[in-house]
Amino acid sequence: MIGVKELRRLAEAATNSDEWKFYESGSQITFRVRSGMQAIFKLGRMHHELNAEVRANAAYVESCNPSAILSLLDHIEQQEAEIARLRKDVAEIGKAKEDK
Repeated sequence: MIGVKELRRLAEAATNSDEWKFYESGSQITFRVRSGMQAIFKLGRMHHELNAEVRANAAYVESCNPSAILSLLDHIEQQEAEIARLRKDVAEIGKAKEDK
């Protein structure tokens, strides 16, 4: 599994555009990332039966743009900080009870 720091590094280095789209044309799916009016890259074309599973996989990849990943990582970091704070509070409460 990829680490959180590595995932953040990759997301920050990637084209930070919310427009990660897939397009269907016949039996092809093209993934494209745009920045402004310019297509940055096309991930590829798949010649495949465009069934529900293929469309679901394409929609998943489309939703995993750098902005979405960075937002999730920020949320994870906030939750980890809150957990650390709560653990400290619980430890202090436990110590206060022992000192009585």
